[in-house]
Amino acid sequence: METAFSQMNYWAIITAAAMYFILGAVWYSPGLFEAAWFRNVRIPKESEKKYTRMTAGTFVLLLFAAIFLDYIVELSATNTPGKGVFLGLITGAGLVGTAMSTTYLYEGKPRQLFFIDIGYHLAGFTLMGLILGGWH
Repeated sequence: METAFSQMNYWAIITAAAMYFILGAVWYSPGLFEAAWFRNVRIPKESEKKYTRMTAGTFVLLLFAAIFLDYIVELSATNTPGKGVFLGLITGAGLVGTAMSTTYLYEGKPRQLFFIDIGYHLAGFTLMGLILGGWH
């Protein structure tokens, strides 16, 4: 019996996770949002050495996100880059966006931080949708 999991394209999943990861490196770089992010999370930049371990964890979590998005791609028969972008965007907004928004409501973090973080995840899911939807 074939399932959506058996139809997954693991090269596309790895590529999608890698591109989301690279997007994060660019998004939170000095050229974009690094200074504003550090200022809003109130973490001294000097403590970034501890982020090395978290970086590996981030990639593993992005792999899981790509696996689950690919599962949705397979179930919905999304098979073009355009449909993938749409699916990534609505998944990012509908699932990640609402979950993060709820957390931000209770944590009272700065609005600028919310927009930086939610923007990254919306862009990341949209990029993954493009890759996963188009790789058919």
